[in-house]
Amino acid sequence: MALPTTNLQLDVIASALGAIPAIEVDIHDTCNYFNVNENGLDPTYCNGYTPSSRLGNLQFDNNMGYFRGYDHTASLSMINVVVSTTSCGTKNSTSIYTIGTLSNAYDGGYNIYLDSGTTSGVTGFYYTWNTISPYYQWHQTNGWVTKASCTLVGYTGTTIESDSSTACKAESINTFWHNGLGTYPVDGNEVYTNSDGSTLAGTGWQKYVVLGHDYVIYINSGVVDGSASECP
Repeated sequence: MALPTTNLQLDVIASALGAIPAIEVDIHDTCNYFNVNENGLDPTYCNGYTPSSRLGNLQFDNNMGYFRGYDHTASLSMINVVVSTTSCGTKNSTSIYTIGTLSNAYDGGYNIYLDSGTTSGVTGFYYTWNTISPYYQWHQTNGWVTKASCTLVGYTGTTIESDSSTACKAESINTFWHNGLGTYPVDGNEVYTNSDGSTLAGTGWQKYVVLGHDYVIYINSGVVDGSASECP
């Protein structure tokens, strides 16, 4: 249970850290000689980008206010996330270990692990389960890098057809979105039917027009598979 954020008393802090109530303590001893759980220091009240830096600041400043919101039982837990090697790229489901949610881990500077605390998470762009944005960029050696939103590119194309011949003859035009860098999606890009990227396009062939030339691409479960080819 977390400590209160107002009217915090030293004896309450010491008790949370396992001190015997009868023992008189001061703030210096409390910060430096008791077993403070660095993961339990709330970044809202204790300065520092990472748990270890917050503990260092606590021990240097001996500031009782840094214990506001402290949770002595805070520990790593497994959460399900999705990760991509590029921002807004193809995402793969995985599990990581961290403190709280992905957003909480980023805001609090908590590390992410592939296991219960020994192997750092792989470098990549992490998303909360079942969301397209925002992403949290993590570097396996350097830790958290940035938080940003995915920007999808809109383009016009035909409805998705069952074969390339039908797609080349199709006339119905709709707006689609993709997560690539160019005007039109290329091999490996994801294609969406809506601007927020929550719905992937289906499977089949799609035509788009560039400078009066018709091209078709094959989309497999929302992901472009192969290069575009010009319609005959």
